[in-house]
Amino acid sequence: MTRLIPKVLLSVFGLGVLMYFLRLIISIPLALFNTEVAFDVQNMFGLTFYYIIIFFLWSVLYFIYNYFERYNKSLKLEASVKEIELQNLKSQLNPHFIFNALNSIRALIDENPHKSKMAVKSAVQHFEEYAGK
Repeated sequence: MTRLIPKVLLSVFGLGVLMYFLRLIISIPLALFNTEVAFDVQNMFGLTFYYIIIFFLWSVLYFIYNYFERYNKSLKLEASVKEIELQNLKSQLNPHFIFNALNSIRALIDENPHKSKMAVKSAVQHFEEYAGK
C-alpha cells in the first residue's frame, strides 16, 4: 500500500495534465480554441487541478470499492471454512456416538437383557428421528 499511494498520486497528476492538453486538442476542431485562454497560467493550473481532483476522487472510490469487495470475499471464504470444519466435526461425532451407544448396550446386555432390549429400541427411535431430519 505504501508503494501504491505515490504511484496513484503521480498517475492522477499525470492524467490531470494530460486531460487539460487533450481538452485543448479537442477544442481546435470545434473552433473553441483561444490562445489567450488556453495558455493562461492561472487557467492552466485551475483546470489541471480540477481534473486532478476528479481523477483522485475516482481513484479513491475505486480503491474503496475493491477493498470492500475483497473484504466480503474473504468473509465468505472464512464462513465456508468454518462450515466445512463444522461438517467435519459432525461427521466425526456421529460414529463416536454410535460406538459409545453400542458399547453401553453391550455392557447392559450382560447385566439386564430386558433393559438392553428397551435401550436398543430407544436408540433405534432416536436414530430414525435424526435420520429423518
